[in-house]
Amino acid sequence: MPPARAGSGSRWTNEVCWQVAGLGPMTGQYGHFHVYAPEDVPYAKARYRNEALRLLGVLETRLAGREWIAGAGYSIADMAAYPWINAYDRAPLDLSPFPHLRRWQAAIAARPATARAYALARQVNPNAGQPLSDEEKQVLFGQGAR
Repeated sequence: MPPARAGSGSRWTNEVCWQVAGLGPMTGQYGHFHVYAPEDVPYAKARYRNEALRLLGVLETRLAGREWIAGAGYSIADMAAYPWINAYDRAPLDLSPFPHLRRWQAAIAARPATARAYALARQVNPNAGQPLSDEEKQVLFGQGAR
């Protein structure tokens, strides 16, 4: 969903690439080591907490002076980044230093489509937020080259 404004396509493309190469993977690693890892690895926890916070700072800077990540219009860049902001209830990040990010997050949460999508979470994944089963742990931790 590109922004409605002509000429802004490269901006949302760049922002989606940033999310896919940075925000998503690094916050995913943050969640892995803080929520799912079978053993405590303090170095990894600190590394990915710091990197997640650094990337939230980048997003904070981008959102200063604009309503949405790619500019004036809600776009796929916002949709791609939103789920990675404080995705882990058991390991929340402190968002208080990021007022623009919190404004943006609240604006997306208030969208009717967002509410409808999140209302389907239990239907899509009835075990969301529950401890992993042995089978799920095997998939997450036990896969090798095939």
